[in-house]
Amino acid sequence: MNIVVADEPLRPRPNPRRSRGKRRLLQGAFLSIHLAMLGGVLAYFQAGQGRPSPPTASSARTPEVKPEPPTARPAPARAPIIVQAPALAPKARPRAVSPPPDAGPGPGPATRAASLAESRGISREEAPAPSPEDLLGEKGLRPSGGKWLLLDGEDQAKGQLAKINAAAVAAGAAIARLAMIRQMEIQIARLAALRNEAALDVENLRIVLDATPHRGNNLIVANFREIRQRWLARRADHNQCKREIEVLHGQMPGPPERNRLAADRGRLVEAFRAEVTELRRQADTLTSRYDELSKDDAVAGAIRQGGGAAKGATIGPSDWFKEMLLGLADAEKVASRN
Repeated sequence: MNIVVADEPLRPRPNPRRSRGKRRLLQGAFLSIHLAMLGGVLAYFQAGQGRPSPPTASSARTPEVKPEPPTARPAPARAPIIVQAPALAPKARPRAVSPPPDAGPGPGPATRAASLAESRGISREEAPAPSPEDLLGEKGLRPSGGKWLLLDGEDQAKGQLAKINAAAVAAGAAIARLAMIRQMEIQIARLAALRNEAALDVENLRIVLDATPHRGNNLIVANFREIRQRWLARRADHNQCKREIEVLHGQMPGPPERNRLAADRGRLVEAFRAEVTELRRQADTLTSRYDELSKDDAVAGAIRQGGGAAKGATIGPSDWFKEMLLGLADAEKVASRN
């Protein structure tokens, strides 16, 4: 059997699936083109039928029939527009206005409740009894640290103590400045005395030195040299005192400045004394008020009946107030010395 080998190159075998797909695509494209052409022809003939024919003799006599206007299509129903009302902002509550410091505690809850009952036609006897806390609050007492305290009065005393501290700092600075000037004056006076003493010694030693022979035996020469060394040392002391006095005079303010500082010192010391006196008045008022409340039977009964954290508490003053009284006594001593 003979095998014949062809010289032509081998070609890939066609895929039947791809061939069918291509044919379908071509068929669909041709079909789309034919349908588009058919639609154009139909549209052309329909447009030709709608054109008006040329007028003739018979058509001139017949009245022209106007085409009916196209009927209006009902408008599509629209969704209702919902308008939301703006949200109302909550009304701001009126802020409570605190009374001024000198206005006193004012009417307490018990007094306000009784006044409200009277305005409604209820007598004070029929009005409900106030709570122990309301009664104590009407007296100006508030619980703090296991005690019932006059906090408004003690807060006022704290503010007055801050004023005293500021006045003490200002007055102390003026006093320190004048004290430094006084120390400089004392130092100048001491140096001036030393300078005068050295000047006198220099003069006396100069006289002795001029009268002492400086030639002769060794004893005479040694005596002359000793006197001369003493004279030179005292003259150096004199010059040193003179230089220090000049430096202090340059640092010391003049008479107008010293007079102004003295006037400021007096004014600031008087302001310090006035602040101390005011704090003493407030402290005495608070102390007497605490004494009155401690002897009040109604206050004692309200404290015994009170509940919560204030139950069993005592009437002040606070520990801070007691310490402040000790410091106030020292401030009064300082104010009396200056």
